[in-house]
Amino acid sequence: MMSKKDLLNNFFDGNQQTVTPNSPASKKKYTSHKLFDNPDSESPNQEHIVEISTNDIYISPHKVDRTSLDEMKLSLLAENILSIGQLQPCTVRRNPKDGKEYELIFGERRLRAAILKGLKVKVVVQDIDLYTSALALLSENRNREDNTDYDLSRQISEFIDSGILKQVDIVKKTGISKQKISKLLCFDKIPKEIIEGIEDLRNVSASTAECISKLSTSPENINAILSISSKISSGEYGHSKIVSHIESYKNKLERKTNTCKQYTESGRHLFTIRHDNNKNPSIHFPVDILKLISSGKIKESALKECLSGFLEDNINKICRVPQGTKKEVPKNETSH
Repeated sequence: MMSKKDLLNNFFDGNQQTVTPNSPASKKKYTSHKLFDNPDSESPNQEHIVEISTNDIYISPHKVDRTSLDEMKLSLLAENILSIGQLQPCTVRRNPKDGKEYELIFGERRLRAAILKGLKVKVVVQDIDLYTSALALLSENRNREDNTDYDLSRQISEFIDSGILKQVDIVKKTGISKQKISKLLCFDKIPKEIIEGIEDLRNVSASTAECISKLSTSPENINAILSISSKISSGEYGHSKIVSHIESYKNKLERKTNTCKQYTESGRHLFTIRHDNNKNPSIHFPVDILKLISSGKIKESALKECLSGFLEDNINKICRVPQGTKKEVPKNETSH
């Protein structure tokens, strides 16, 4: 019975036609086919798998779909390829540049893993232009398990900003909806200070990016979002929690703005003046002062007299009532 390694080697070396660029088989025209199902096209399995040097491949500057690579996972992949071989070929297109014959379409991790071990890499060569390769990359990325909304948004923005693709092309030919693309493009609308505060946007969904961009309309909202930047970065806070936090943050800020506490020189809290929604003030004493009043250690009558005297003096000044003139109190009014 053949070992797993022998079976895999037999699969690539026997059942699949693997050729080198200099062999006669490599001179054959590579199969060209559309990105999507086409009953008239040949099966992808009939394409030739070519083994070439990694020095002959370059990564296009327009390929920005990977913000970072996990070095540990990349090392494990390299060991795996060294042990059992490259199970899935990369996809490239012919486009000579700086002496390199092929441009990578997708399979960056496999390419970099092969580079780590100094191995040749197995590829499928497609005779397609930049426009078609861009669509192919987006089609592959939308189904890639480790792809994030942020990575996809960067790639879409790059293709659109570079004039390679239009939004309508992406919608029609990749299966990504117009609504999804609109949300993805919101990553570019997030203020710079929030992007710097969050740092890692890979755990931020397109819906959350849309929410942040729409809410970043005032300094208060931006400060509220920055106060939870670490929770957004970790993915703990999505769009619904961000909205709730901003409401809570603004209410707390408003309460703080509408509250004035008075302290003694030694730092003891004497009283607080609060303003309600109609901006009407009210005086509130802290618990320890209330206890002193309730116990009689601070005379309530003296407090009333002091407050009454303060108010009467100021009212008289405002109303210009001559000092010593007593204003007659209506019989139906009761003093408190």
